Amino acid sequence: MKKGILVALFCGVCTPMYGGEVPEWNWAERYAVPTGASPVLGGNNALVTIVEFSDFNCGWCARAHPVIQAILENYPDQVRWVFKSNPRGKSDSREAFWAAMAAGEQGAFWTYHDRLFEDKGIRGREAYLALAGELLLDVNAFSRALEGEKVKGHSAVDESLGRCLSATGTPHFFINGKRFVGYRNEEEMTEIIERELALAQGLEVEDTYGAVMDLSTQGEGCGQVEFTLAGGTEAVFSLEEILRGQRKVVVGTNDEVMGTITVDFAHPKKTTISAIEIDARAFLTDADKRNKAIQERILHTDQYPTIRFTPTHIGGLPVQFVVGEEITFTITGDLWIGSISRPEIFFVRAIWGSPQVINGIAETTVLWRDYALRIPNIPILAGVDEEVQLTLRFVATATL
Repeated sequence: MKKGILVALFCGVCTPMYGGEVPEWNWAERYAVPTGASPVLGGNNALVTIVEFSDFNCGWCARAHPVIQAILENYPDQVRWVFKSNPRGKSDSREAFWAAMAAGEQGAFWTYHDRLFEDKGIRGREAYLALAGELLLDVNAFSRALEGEKVKGHSAVDESLGRCLSATGTPHFFINGKRFVGYRNEEEMTEIIERELALAQGLEVEDTYGAVMDLSTQGEGCGQVEFTLAGGTEAVFSLEEILRGQRKVVVGTNDEVMGTITVDFAHPKKTTISAIEIDARAFLTDADKRNKAIQERILHTDQYPTIRFTPTHIGGLPVQFVVGEEITFTITGDLWIGSISRPEIFFVRAIWGSPQVINGIAETTVLWRDYALRIPNIPILAGVDEEVQLTLRFVATATL
């Protein structure tokens, strides 16, 4: 009797079939491979995670597909499958992945994925649209998603990760971080899964794959993507004053902002942010005279042309970044205004809108007196509130 059939008979009790003494984990042979926002099939709390780099035009990938399906049927709660694109430079393979991801926007990634492997004739925009209609998807929404940056960004992130991990051939598997290159039949794959299950059960941790990510010694940094502050980023200050007997809010805006965010998709909590630099000479308010006073008499930009915030700690990051989900966290760091530096905390709301773009807003309140700033004494100005609201509205684009 086939081993795969035996597994199917006993999968209810999930007794490891790996014979003999179970070897210890060898972290030196494990790779940190982030799941990111890739399509996932299988148990959320699975002990074993299969990350596959695949190509819709790869014959061996097509042969591996039913093997993985059988593994998931035999281990419905113990194994999960993560699919990543590795088109090996083939434009039609890349476009096929875009189409599957566009279907995924309507919850049909895996159905569309299966059909692409079953029928190699489904290639090209018209065929993709026809299949979307056959699967009763909203064809107009599918078409928009197919042309959108989101699906293209997914493949760009996957391909960047694949290059970093040297996942050159397909199918290319990382099973709980351990590399397996090429096709494996069901019996061979079952032996691998049984061994990995026994090892994972021995770990006795709540999040097996998280432990793999944290402890693996290979591929460190491969989940990192650098995002650079781009057009649309704006630093803003606001404070209240009494001018000519009327209370008003003074707002200054500045689009001369530089900095980078290095997101670690394998270890989100290891994400880093560079020093954020703002050209102090570029603040614009509602009046030229006010702009001149800010530059020459308040910020003294001839001596101190740059305002700088240097992060020292990021708190509250999630265990996983998911496209389209807003996250909140804090950034503690040293804020330099003029000759004075003080620790400040920015409260941040951000959204990874697509694999290529992060948008967000960071806010804090400071006291201008803490930075030895002097407000000009003029007759029409009766008073200025001490609190200054500082806001950074940022758009960061990925460098892939």
